[in-house]
Amino acid sequence: LVLHKRRYACSCGKKFYEPYEYESLPRYLHQTKRLTWKIADLLHETANLKSVAKASNVSVTTVCRILDSIHYSCPPLKEAVSIDEFKGNARTGKYQCILVNPKNHSIMDILPDRTQSHLTSYFREIDRAQRLRVKYFVCDMWQPYVDLAHTFFPNAKVCIDKYHFIRQVTWAMENVRKRLQKTMTITMRKYYKRSHKLLLTRYHKLTEGFNNKIKVLKRISYGIRNFERFRTRILHSTN
Repeated sequence: LVLHKRRYACSCGKKFYEPYEYESLPRYLHQTKRLTWKIADLLHETANLKSVAKASNVSVTTVCRILDSIHYSCPPLKEAVSIDEFKGNARTGKYQCILVNPKNHSIMDILPDRTQSHLTSYFREIDRAQRLRVKYFVCDMWQPYVDLAHTFFPNAKVCIDKYHFIRQVTWAMENVRKRLQKTMTITMRKYYKRSHKLLLTRYHKLTEGFNNKIKVLKRISYGIRNFERFRTRILHSTN
C-alpha cells in the first residue's frame, strides 16, 4: 500500500501533515493495525517466528517487536493452583516454572526459574488474601514445592499430581520386573507392557500436557533465550 500525504504550512510558520483518512494506520508506522493484528493472531499458532514473518511478508525483527508489545499479567488466584517445571534453557536458568489453573485449564504465569529463593519472592508479592483463598495446591513430589505450599498457602491441601505418583509406582514395578524377569513368561511380559502403557496414558495430567506444547514451541524456535519473549509466546499460544 502506498499512501500519499499532503503537508500544510500554517501562517504562523508551523508545518503539519493532513490527518489520516483511515484510523487503521497508526502515526509514524509503516504498517496497518490490521497487519499487526494478523501477526498477533498467527502467533497463537504453534509456528516459529520465521514462518510467521514469511506468511506476513515482514522481517523476523518486526514479528519480535510485535510479540514484545504483547503483555500478560498473572490473573488473581482461584481456589486451585498447579505448579510444575520444564526445561526451557532461557538466559534466566535451565528450568522455568509454569503455574496453571486446573479448574479452567489455563496457564496463569510462567516464572523465570524454579529456585526456592525466586519462588519465595514471587509468592510473597501476591496479596495474602488471594493466597488464603487457595484450597488446593497441586505439585509433584519435589520437597521445595511442598514447603512453599505450607508457607504461603496455609489453607490449601497439598495434592501430589497422580501422574507423578503413578510414575514412581511404575518405576518401582519396573525394578521388580527386572529382578523377576528370568522367571516371567513371555505372555506375562506382554501383558505388563500393555498395562504399563495404559497407566501412563490414563494418568498424564493437565500441567504435563502444557509442558509438551512448550517443548514443541522451544523445538520449532530452536530455543528462545529471551525469557520475557519466551513467556509471552507461551501465554499467547495457550490462552
